[in-house]
Amino acid sequence: MSYEEILREKYKGKICLVTGGSGFLGSHLCSYLKKLGAIVLQVGSKRADLCIEKQVKNVFDYYAPFLGIYVPTKFDYIFHLAAFQGAGEFTLKYPAEQFHKNCLIHTNVLEAWKKYQPQARFVAMGSTCQYPAKDILYEEDYMSGPLHPSVETYGLTRCVLTQGVKAYKQQHGLKGTTTVLATLYGPGDSFDLSKSHVVSSLIRKFVEAHKNHSPEVEIWGDGTQMRELIFVEDQVIGILLCADSDRDIINVGSGEFGEITIRHLAEVIKELIGFEGKLQYNSERFVGVLRKRLNIDKAIAEHQWTHIEPMTSLRDGLQKTIEWYQNQ
Repeated sequence: MSYEEILREKYKGKICLVTGGSGFLGSHLCSYLKKLGAIVLQVGSKRADLCIEKQVKNVFDYYAPFLGIYVPTKFDYIFHLAAFQGAGEFTLKYPAEQFHKNCLIHTNVLEAWKKYQPQARFVAMGSTCQYPAKDILYEEDYMSGPLHPSVETYGLTRCVLTQGVKAYKQQHGLKGTTTVLATLYGPGDSFDLSKSHVVSSLIRKFVEAHKNHSPEVEIWGDGTQMRELIFVEDQVIGILLCADSDRDIINVGSGEFGEITIRHLAEVIKELIGFEGKLQYNSERFVGVLRKRLNIDKAIAEHQWTHIEPMTSLRDGLQKTIEWYQNQ
């Protein structure tokens, strides 16, 4: 059986709430769940401000006519993706806002889960930022040391979420987990340079440089820093496969398959776009963690993640992302 066949059996007819459903990952997750035959309640920031308790109640309470639901609705799954976040220097510029807004969002959502939807399985989205600064990240490393200074506030709010899920399970007998993801890329990503991740940022730089016949493209760092990348459609499948995990936290990245240097990434993007200028590395700009890769052995052994179908290759994923961006 294919992943799609396996997941259709699991999710067809299930009622799924997706917070952060209008975002990059959320929109892909909602689309795939609908494809599987699930009933999806897609909640983005324009529909509800999850920092406000009353609006969270409107999302989680059984009667939610503004969502198009006019009968008592009990969710089977809650996929909690909503967060105030950005990449690169965003984490350094807005630490207080990240702390304030994310703590409100996560605590409001967790309490609403317990009050209004205790039968639902809760699947929180985690981040490598919530792990100590190590090269290879195992689930056992969680809460074992200090976070990297460049992301410690945002990482801490992710720890708050993971600990919250654990606490509500322990005290109220609820069911849920935190799936920790790799660095996402793909169609629909944000290409705003002030908060974009490395792939979308580089694609925009190279596309504009090619269009404007620029002599060079600036790359932050010396190119030796490494990142674990995963195509967004693959990440959605990984999340859905591992959603029933009984673990408090489980790594669902691309592992060794997706780890590359920034230099190699830049060279592939340069080739695919046809840019003929130079790469100018700037070690004075924000670099972040030099290396972080998720160990995904548990997801492989317990949920067959990556074993049934191969993940999207870097070149194929980048080509799809570049074509999407150029067509916008």
